[in-house]
Amino acid sequence: MTGWDDATLTERVWNHISDARWFSGKGRSGILTRLMPLAPVVDEHDLKVLPVIARVGYPDAADEYYQLLLALRPGSVAGIAEVAIDGRPFTVTDATEDGPALIAWARAILEGTPVAADDSWQLHRRRATPEPVRSAKRFGGEQSNTSILVGDAIIIKMFRRLEPGNNLDITVHAALNDAEVSSVATLYGYISGQIPAEQNLATDLAMIIERFPQPHDGWELVTDKAADLVDVSDLVAELGRCLRTIHEALRQTFSTTDIDGTRVADDMVRRLDAAVTTAPELAPYRDTLAARFEKLRGRRLPAQRIHGDFHLGQTLLTPHGWRIIDFEGEPLKTLAERQLPDSRWRDVAGMMRSLSYATSAHARPTAPETLAWARHASEAFLTGYGWPNPDERDVLAAYEADKASYEAVYETLNRPTWVDIPLSAIRAMRQD
Repeated sequence: MTGWDDATLTERVWNHISDARWFSGKGRSGILTRLMPLAPVVDEHDLKVLPVIARVGYPDAADEYYQLLLALRPGSVAGIAEVAIDGRPFTVTDATEDGPALIAWARAILEGTPVAADDSWQLHRRRATPEPVRSAKRFGGEQSNTSILVGDAIIIKMFRRLEPGNNLDITVHAALNDAEVSSVATLYGYISGQIPAEQNLATDLAMIIERFPQPHDGWELVTDKAADLVDVSDLVAELGRCLRTIHEALRQTFSTTDIDGTRVADDMVRRLDAAVTTAPELAPYRDTLAARFEKLRGRRLPAQRIHGDFHLGQTLLTPHGWRIIDFEGEPLKTLAERQLPDSRWRDVAGMMRSLSYATSAHARPTAPETLAWARHASEAFLTGYGWPNPDERDVLAAYEADKASYEAVYETLNRPTWVDIPLSAIRAMRQD
């Protein structure tokens, strides 16, 4: 094979990308238009490990960029395909699935001082990592990104879909570390780079963060208790206090502003009407939901940097208390949208809806006693966070309604037997 533009290589890499869980372009008629290798992080005689950026084109949408981490070994062995580099044949493998290559890559980043020969990426250290590299493996529960577990104390989170600009997860972790907030991971460093397109667009490629000891997934923990209606008041009250501390630190670190309540209401009503079309079960409640949105009109709403996608799945309970993760915001929004200040009550509403969803683990998720459990859990969370003052209760109510209508659409399209979970919450809104 002659190089990265070889048609067979491109086809095989495209098959690899399009089947990956982290690829968000499924069903959109995309095509791999270019492979752009960056300088190797590991560059040894018998092994090269390098980030490769794949440009994916769509017929009716802008191009997207995805990051691969590939390993190259001389000669022909089992792998994705072959490529010729400086006249020498190499076999290409996915380095995240190649144990020796992954360990070599992690050691180069965490123990060495790697420098890109062409300045296509840069390693930025914030503080020393706590232990040498003894093992490295890919975390099996990946979603939109890939996490590499290095020993017992470190995670290297590799960003898959790349966007120009600073990654919010890095930016927010750095700010909260500097503010000495204990309920988030320590950021040890990150890797930035350039997408070698026409403008050499700056982007972030990976972040190096603390791996928490003995973590319990917040969603699994709370749903297990919801299955037997075990009281979670103390647990979720502490989670509310953690979120409040984070909001205060973000408010002091980043700029604050206010947003037009009329515009927010317009957006919510527009989403609601689209939701009613997709989920007709919402139609009887359309006016109830819209009435919550109407109360925002003519108001200015305080806004700041927030988590942006807060729910139980973004929390871990450790022996040292709750830890909150993944500050990238809603994955379907653009980076520009996710950077915009928003009401802190969006995060609070997200958790309250998540606590309601935990009732899905119960045999009768919409029974009166189950709904009472969810209501009690939400009240405990609000007690920990701090109940909104009278002027802000309408804001929280509007964000709750907006989230519940979105959930009704999601369940209609994906899990129709679950649609009564958000609908039961919406029916309760009629009684408020």
